[in-house]
Amino acid sequence: MMTRISFSVAAAILIAMPLSPAQAGTITVTDEARTKIQDLDARAAALAVAADQFTMIVRNTQLAPTSHLEQLIAIREDVNAMGREIATLNGEHEALPPWEQRTIARTLPLLKDAAANAEKAIEFFNANRVHLWAGAEYRHYADQICKDSEQMQKELAENLELARLQNKEHHLKGTLDTESGE
Repeated sequence: MMTRISFSVAAAILIAMPLSPAQAGTITVTDEARTKIQDLDARAAALAVAADQFTMIVRNTQLAPTSHLEQLIAIREDVNAMGREIATLNGEHEALPPWEQRTIARTLPLLKDAAANAEKAIEFFNANRVHLWAGAEYRHYADQICKDSEQMQKELAENLELARLQNKEHHLKGTLDTESGE
């Protein structure tokens, strides 16, 4: 019996309708968004690891197709989880500071591309389970998922570091202003 897996690109790239920028207690939309971006960064790192493992599996002709299936499922789960997080963030777009808006804008196309390549890899897997190693396109899908996930993780990490440095600068400026009597 052939195992088939399905993948919903729509689930991975769902764009939520704009939500009102409600605040809960002292936690602001921006604080929540930063936490979600940190979560996205961790998920992108996990996706990059899964994609890298997948590229190694794809190139190893000695491994059984179940190895491919396990990695494809892990990739699908990571992409879908990231899609849900980005959809939530995108719904809060107007309430976010520019760096967070920019992070979402740069990450979303990479996630869409990773999702599309993951779907193509799954379709290839389903159609060519016995001859997985024969298709250069299968390796191409694996390489693209890896490339996109690494770029997403890099983009997220760089933007989080930039935000951290901007917060530190703002805090130091406030401290200097207070000390100088302004």
